[in-house]
Amino acid sequence: MKVLKSTGVALTGLVLALNMNFNSQSVSANYNATESIATEEGHIISIGEPSLKEFKLFKALTSSSSDLEYENEILNEEDLESITQKITVNTDKNDFSIEVPVELNQNESIILYEDEEGNTYNSANIVDLNGDSLAVIDITIEDALLSTSVNDNTLTIDVDSENNEPVEIQVMAAAASFGTYFSSGKWITRDGIVSLSLTHKPYLTSASDVGEAGVKKKDSWSKVKTRFSSSVNWKNTAGLEKQFNCHFDFAKFKNPWNIEPARPNTSYAHHVANACNPPIK
Repeated sequence: MKVLKSTGVALTGLVLALNMNFNSQSVSANYNATESIATEEGHIISIGEPSLKEFKLFKALTSSSSDLEYENEILNEEDLESITQKITVNTDKNDFSIEVPVELNQNESIILYEDEEGNTYNSANIVDLNGDSLAVIDITIEDALLSTSVNDNTLTIDVDSENNEPVEIQVMAAAASFGTYFSSGKWITRDGIVSLSLTHKPYLTSASDVGEAGVKKKDSWSKVKTRFSSSVNWKNTAGLEKQFNCHFDFAKFKNPWNIEPARPNTSYAHHVANACNPPIK
């Protein structure tokens, strides 16, 4: 495992809020991150320097002092490359926003995980032009609330802290491979039916929240598709994906997962009702 680190310090001075409008103070830093990680598909990802924006409907005239420190750390492991930006903010404001640019180079985009009710989380997939996941992003914080939005591949992290203590935020981009999620994958035949048998690792099914689980599900499926879709056995992609998602959602502790191209592409609810294996007619 190889670890690389770089650091940066930025300061904000006097912030004046007038006319009850939002006021932002961007932070300029001496260090511009140039480290990067590479995805299995050859895409390059790096995290640029963060900037601090303080916002609140202040009184007619308010002054504040803030400073931001950050460190970029890169881990290169056999099946996983990641870059983590560790940000520490010292501010006398309880509410503030940080902008973190994610530097991409091949028309990729960032998609926040969204559940069936439309709630978004602080986890995202970096996807290619076809919508296939290349890497995942996860944002965490201690002792404060946060929400994340994305605009032009810049993460805007809104923080709501109950005190004026330093706030620590981590932004991690991780580029996994098939081997990150699975110890093996192979075509087999059982009961006369061709099946893709996937033996998953604990990393795939361990997650701190719904958002992290959701982006891992999408990313791991993309790795399966990349690895096996060129096989003559690969058919019925939409049906295979529903079987895969059903196993992820409801059969995490079953190993291996077996998904079969011959099974019909019915509704997801029908997959769930049939233990992820809709009957072959």
